Amino acid sequence: MSTLSILIPAHNEEETIGEFVEAISSILTKLSANGVLKDYEVIILDDGSIDRTTSILQEIETGRTRVIFNPSASGIHKAFLQLYSEACMEWILLVPGDAQWPASEIERLLLFHFQTISPLPTVTKRRVKSGYSPVRVFVSASFGWFAKRFLRSLTFVDPGSIKILPRFVADLNYCSNSVVIEIERMMYCEDEFGELRDFEIEIVPRIYGSSSTITFRTLKPIFFDCCKMIIIYKLLGKSVTNNKKEG
Repeated sequence: MSTLSILIPAHNEEETIGEFVEAISSILTKLSANGVLKDYEVIILDDGSIDRTTSILQEIETGRTRVIFNPSASGIHKAFLQLYSEACMEWILLVPGDAQWPASEIERLLLFHFQTISPLPTVTKRRVKSGYSPVRVFVSASFGWFAKRFLRSLTFVDPGSIKILPRFVADLNYCSNSVVIEIERMMYCEDEFGELRDFEIEIVPRIYGSSSTITFRTLKPIFFDCCKMIIIYKLLGKSVTNNKKEG
């Protein structure tokens, strides 16, 4: 049996976060009781919310559910890194707090991943992309195209894909300083484990809020990281497993 940290970044998710966390906790309790998981934890990062998200999370922080409160928004990339640094279990699963990933689909994903003799890192494919702005669709497509230049086993990659990774993979230092770091993590897993498994998941349409905060300012570090990866891994021929040391 394995142990799992579910990590949930949340920013202004008052409409969904309470019910969503409750559903996730119920699933984990069931999987633990059925022997699928040995132990688990839920870590939620309230990244500078200005709606009722903070007060809702203050009421549900108990036992295996822990909440971290940022006084101001740090941005999605820094939020991911902060959550990864807090995880204590063997495997990590990053779940967006907007509940576009239904709890029932997350349960299917966990059963697919853990009910195997030797679990491998898992990347998800979204069956339907709903509520995305044209800019977000373009960025996702560009991310996927770029990632396939570096990944051997995957034909589809999305920057928002949930990935189940060994915690130590998230602890490593990489050359990227933006969401492109997800490509490096997947490269590492391919080299370390020989392959990644992919799992198709159904997401539900976003019913409120915005699905993207992409601006020219947020795209700038992504562009620089792409150039850096081309130089390091394509032109210089370095391996991602030799390009970093454990943090």
